[in-house]
Amino acid sequence: MSRQEDFYTVEPIEKEVTKEDFEEFVNNYPRKLERDWCGIYEPPLISYNDFELANRWPHSVVAWTWDYTYTPYGIVYTDEEKHYYIIVNYEELFNSKTGYEEPHRWSHVEMRLPDGHWIDKKIDYWKSIDDHTYKIIIEGTSYTVGKSDCMFYLLSGETGLADGEKKGEANDESKCGDDDDDLSL
Repeated sequence: MSRQEDFYTVEPIEKEVTKEDFEEFVNNYPRKLERDWCGIYEPPLISYNDFELANRWPHSVVAWTWDYTYTPYGIVYTDEEKHYYIIVNYEELFNSKTGYEEPHRWSHVEMRLPDGHWIDKKIDYWKSIDDHTYKIIIEGTSYTVGKSDCMFYLLSGETGLADGEKKGEANDESKCGDDDDDLSL
């Protein structure tokens, strides 16, 4: 895993803000932000990532909060319990970029198919569709799977593929299958 100083030379300054200030920050951020939903926390963590700043989480995160609407255990959070954070010196960070890019590592996936069986295969292509879903191409077949139904990993000695990268070809999604192929679980 890379270190923060690999990506930029300035220390990020985080600040807790109101929900309104958080939403304004996200809506007016000067570059594209990718929203990520991570279900290993309770409540799940939502982060907004500037992958022009750094191509690896958590160094790409410029704003974060938790998904207070996701309440499988019936927990209700009061306004006092809700927290929202932003990186206030994001432009200074961006201007101090080192140019380092960490290679992506995932090359294989273990995933559950719609019939309930698990497979373990080499990935041809993958991308994140939304907070809960991946599109994965394996041996020419397109799968749309829930993020909780798959686990990416790297076999020893392999370099892996980037999100949206297809083995042996530039990012040409037209050769990877239709986005309409919905084999959701």
